[in-house]
Amino acid sequence: FECADGAWITLSIAHEDAYWARLAALLGLRDLAEASRPERTARRAEIKARIAEAIRTRPRADWEAILEAGAQMWGPANRLAELPEDPHVVARGLMARLTRADGAAQWVVRQPVRFSAYENAPLRPAPILDGDPDAGFDEEG
Repeated sequence: FECADGAWITLSIAHEDAYWARLAALLGLRDLAEASRPERTARRAEIKARIAEAIRTRPRADWEAILEAGAQMWGPANRLAELPEDPHVVARGLMARLTRADGAAQWVVRQPVRFSAYENAPLRPAPILDGDPDAGFDEEG
């Protein structure tokens, strides 16, 4: 859902009536708080539109505070350019800068599976077409 500042969030309320009731209250949709799962499913398009309308009233930082305080399942829906600065991505070391064969730098996704006994393999650019796959590879990364 798009927020007032153009940032996006994602919500995860599938079947849990208690989460739904709290979310409806937080969004000011009190008339929908008691809607059962079958009713929510039947009215999906209408409810989704009303949630979107509510979310567009505040910036993402406000929704973060509100949804966290309300113990809701939510997350930022980042644009590609925002990923390298996402706190979770940074904490997990999921992205790194790599210098390509043409000298340009770019962000790349690292192997997300981490083992305590092993370091992530060093990053290296893809080889140039028909080039030596180990050309320019430095064990330091």
